Amino acid sequence: MEELKNVYQKRDDSIRRWFRDNYFDLIIWYDENKVIVGFQLCYDVQNYERAITFSQGKFSHNKIDQGNESPKKNRTPILVADGYFDDSIVLPKFIEATKNLEFEIVNYVIAKIQEYTEKSKLYK
Repeated sequence: MEELKNVYQKRDDSIRRWFRDNYFDLIIWYDENKVIVGFQLCYDVQNYERAITFSQGKFSHNKIDQGNESPKKNRTPILVADGYFDDSIVLPKFIEATKNLEFEIVNYVIAKIQEYTEKSKLYK
């Protein structure tokens, strides 16, 4: 994955870093002390894009509706409910794709994905 440079930073919001390849988009949020506080991992971005997000202590998993179904309208992409997250596919691809990223980022995302997967199993 490659880091995008000059990522727009919202005033009075978390600091963001954005990484991308042909399968993933990874956004990492940091607090003012440069501690990771959340992430959004979008995956299968060229086919059936979904996102797992950890923000403000909560997880979500969503499909990304690109808003392109009509040739007459091009709406902003939005997140819509998509409950199932297949970590057996996403996690190995993520590990392979992030070999050049900082250890702290990779470990944080892996740990949170594993936490999400474990919590999901409790509710099946």
